Formats: sequence, structure tokens, C-alpha cells
Amino acid sequence: VLGLFGVPGSFMVVTPRTWIGDLVQRVGLDNVAASVSGAERHPGLVQLDDEALAQLKPQRLLLVAHGDPTAIRAALEQRLASGGSLAALGAAVHGTVHVLPIESFASNPGLGLGDAAARLRDATTERIGARE
Repeated sequence: VLGLFGVPGSFMVVTPRTWIGDLVQRVGLDNVAASVSGAERHPGLVQLDDEALAQLKPQRLLLVAHGDPTAIRAALEQRLASGGSLAALGAAVHGTVHVLPIESFASNPGLGLGDAAARLRDATTERIGARE
């Protein structure tokens, strides 16, 4: 899986140096961005260019939206579409973009961490190609 933190106009890769990236690994998922490095505007969130993103070759995208989830997902899907800047990645993950619930993932859930882990597992066990 590849976790992305989306803000209007930008997507950052979620690494294990964030609580979400750590949780991805703790629930037994393979984070294809586990060893990426680069510019970090926020600790553990790495800004990668589209070519570097495409080379990660995830099978599923997990999106944490900071802002309007519908608009941020639409912006990501536009970049993943044919002719978009992430079209090479889009073919591999077509239909597998899952927006994680804001209430569990937009900030540290504290005592709700168990619920966040369950939601993360649920997001990755859905049938490939399923949509929200």
C-alpha cells in the first residue's frame, strides 16, 4: 500500500516515521514507501515528484485528506487518469484509492487508535476495484 496525505494541490507520502505509517506496518501491511526519503515539510511526510511516486508501484492507495475529502480525491484521481501526471501509477491502482475517515486519521486518534487500526485493515481488505 501507499499512504498519501493530501492537501489542496499537493500529496505527500506517509512514511513509518508518522503514526499512520507506523500503524500501516503494525497491522501487517507492506508500506511501499517505508524507505523513501526526501523533503519533509512535516515530519514523516515526504514530498516526492510524480516519477518517484510511480516507481513505488503500490497495489492500493490510502488517502488521508486534509481538507475536503471529495475534492482532494478528485484531484488525485485526475492525476492518476490517462494523460495525468501519475498515469503510470494510475493503471496499477485503478479503482483502489480509499479515502481514510477524517475522524480517525486527520489527527492522532489517541484512545481511538484501535478503531483506526480496524478501519485501516477494513480499507485494505475490500475487494480490489471496490469504490467508496
